[in-house]
Amino acid sequence: MARRAPLKSVLLACALAYLASIPPINRCQEQTVEAASITTGQPAHSDPSTTANPDSPDDPIVAWEGLPVRHIAFEGVSADRLAPLSGHLAQGTGAPLTEENVKKSLRQLYATGLFETVEVAGSLLDGGVDLVFRGKPSTFIGIVSVVGATGATMNTQLQRASQLDAGTRLTQAKLIRAVAQMRSTLEENGYHESAIAQNITPRPGQQLADIAFHVVSGPRARVGKITVSGDSGMSLEDFRLHSHLWKVAHVDHDTVNRALDGVLKEYQKQERLEAEVKLESASYDQTSKTMNYHFSANRGPLVNVEVEGASIDAER
Repeated sequence: MARRAPLKSVLLACALAYLASIPPINRCQEQTVEAASITTGQPAHSDPSTTANPDSPDDPIVAWEGLPVRHIAFEGVSADRLAPLSGHLAQGTGAPLTEENVKKSLRQLYATGLFETVEVAGSLLDGGVDLVFRGKPSTFIGIVSVVGATGATMNTQLQRASQLDAGTRLTQAKLIRAVAQMRSTLEENGYHESAIAQNITPRPGQQLADIAFHVVSGPRARVGKITVSGDSGMSLEDFRLHSHLWKVAHVDHDTVNRALDGVLKEYQKQERLEAEVKLESASYDQTSKTMNYHFSANRGPLVNVEVEGASIDAER
């Protein structure tokens, strides 16, 4: 019986680490296959047909080149999922082994998106080569849930903000972005001291992972100090009145837009059609649990609009 010899290839690598609870996440990187090579040791009692070319001891693919591929197997991803590739791999069963076809086959398998990493191993048997393509399977997003957030619709808003779409590939970069966007949504609604925990439940048989977020919203900010710069033509009390920025009011995602619209409407009533109002800054005061806002407002000139000319008969 011929001795087995390992077959090595350059890996396509993109590291995805997930645990029951995900710690701080590192961004994944991707490498492209540049070469595929076969190396083998020298057995104590070796047959000339199974040993490497002496001129190329580190690249025995030269010695194996041209031998028929007896069998191809897959590990890490089920054969059912790879069925569309059946008969379409560059390196096919029954065909002579070539380095170029092995490289192309690795690229084909990685391009399916089903593998995180993929490599090929092989052995010499019965005058031919057995190949095994094996790798770490990719993980795709399963069920995403959010619980615990304060507010009737907040959990739904946070789930949408995560942008974790079922069936798409799960990466650490996506998880980082999801938490950041959820936290931003909470802050827009006045929750600046929130805590977000995540739990991932793998379903390896389906290459899926369910993601459950538990949110503690924390205290909700109220409107704090208001300052206004520019030629507003209003007292601070009038600005608060028209902007609806009451000190007891809770902050939500419409607070700023509602304030800008309210002040502009007041200027329009005064026929100041060139007025400008902008939010210059917003800051959260953790001690008082309030949001402080600084606006700039310029009322602009009075604009009188007069229409001259003959009247038009409504019936015409």
